[in-house]
Amino acid sequence: MSTVGHLWLSIEIDNPVKIGMIQRAFLKVALNFISRRNKGFHYSFGDLHDKTEEDIKEGNYEKLHLSFALDHALSRLVISGEEDDLPRLGTNIPETRESVKRRKRGESGAFPGWNTRNTYTMSIWSEYIDFFLVRLC
Repeated sequence: MSTVGHLWLSIEIDNPVKIGMIQRAFLKVALNFISRRNKGFHYSFGDLHDKTEEDIKEGNYEKLHLSFALDHALSRLVISGEEDDLPRLGTNIPETRESVKRRKRGESGAFPGWNTRNTYTMSIWSEYIDFFLVRLC
């Protein structure tokens, strides 16, 4: 079985963050820069401020969030078929630099999509987040 679309890596914040006009403008510029460099990036400051109680009750609103399409966000991604040997965990995951560049740019054919037949070995690294301590640096 194959899927259509993306799997998303997202961070969502329940309570609206109160920021001033200047901070919002600065954040918007920074997030637009990230968006241009990361094809599968999406963000929203949320829209709870202009929703009615009925909208909120029915779930017709958007919380503050940052989202990345998983196939674009991963540092390395290796797709192994049923007969293939799986990459050894704890070592480098063998994806070529060219493959990483093409996948992150979202080039046609660079990522065949998700399915339930293959095994996906993936890693993610960020200089901004310590995933072991789960905190922003």
